Amino acid sequence: MLRQAFYGLILSMICYLLFHGYTKLGLNYHFKKHYPGECRQVTGLDYGSEHMEVTQDGLAFITSGVDFPCTSEKYHSFIREKNIRGTIFLYDFKNPKLGASALRFQPSKTFDPATFQPHGISLLEDKAKGEHLLYVVNHVRHGKDRVEKFKFIPRVNELQHLRFFNDSKFLILNDVALIGEDKFYASNYLFFESHFLSFLEHVLPLPLGGLLLVDGNHVTEVVKSLHGPNGVILSKDKRHLYVAIPMEGTMHVYETQKDNGLKLVQDVPEVIRLPLSNGLVDHEKITELFYDHGDLISASSVAHIHSGQLLIGSVIDKLVVCDLFGKVVGKKAGKV
Repeated sequence: MLRQAFYGLILSMICYLLFHGYTKLGLNYHFKKHYPGECRQVTGLDYGSEHMEVTQDGLAFITSGVDFPCTSEKYHSFIREKNIRGTIFLYDFKNPKLGASALRFQPSKTFDPATFQPHGISLLEDKAKGEHLLYVVNHVRHGKDRVEKFKFIPRVNELQHLRFFNDSKFLILNDVALIGEDKFYASNYLFFESHFLSFLEHVLPLPLGGLLLVDGNHVTEVVKSLHGPNGVILSKDKRHLYVAIPMEGTMHVYETQKDNGLKLVQDVPEVIRLPLSNGLVDHEKITELFYDHGDLISASSVAHIHSGQLLIGSVIDKLVVCDLFGKVVGKKAGKV
């Protein structure tokens, strides 16, 4: 009798986990393909545009070539077969016909481009000279995660490596959000480096992720017990931090405190586009701008609007740009 009850409990847990993963991945939805206008693939970038940051005058810095230990062997093999290198690309919203171009790295004793596997990115603008500072998550090949600091040299389209940040609290990082020079939030995405264990971390689910505050050489964990925190971004006034939690299908909104601590003030389900009111999300005005069945782009990961264009990046696929405010292409947005 006890054995039957035990087996019944195990079966119930398995069914719950399968249902949880099925719904959180959105497999129960059927989406209608639609574009906000004419969309096309950007030339010059073929394999990955995982994250991007855009200056006020429309320069997009795009990370490409992301890979880290817990991804599958099939993914690692694809990276090797296609000889994909970690790169930062530049796309100018004001000159879209130029496509995307890879930026060169200036030599540095503490940075090896051959081991560069970039993920999240954040920038500090220099409006006077255009020498913007870039902070980039680097899943160092055969090494530990760290955050690289670069200076963009616009005259020669090169990145000068200035320094790196590392700490024992860095696990598998995902993204960074700058507060100021050498001060930023970072998302600890996953705990396990093993592909199998990280899979269990996702599906069980195990809340082993968190948010870090990096202030120079000092690192503090400011939020604990999150389930795979992904992209992070600060509001323009630095009062709110937005954190994507994909496996929960939600986004957390935190209010920044005087000591740069974080207070959770909102939990937003099924984030598509964010209409804001006093830093918080107005649920009633959320709209879906783009959905594709994989013909144009697969595994989209980031998007930005500038100069009447919607630029969409992907984990390991193409970079796509859409003209906004034109004729809508495809069926009406929505899911059935």
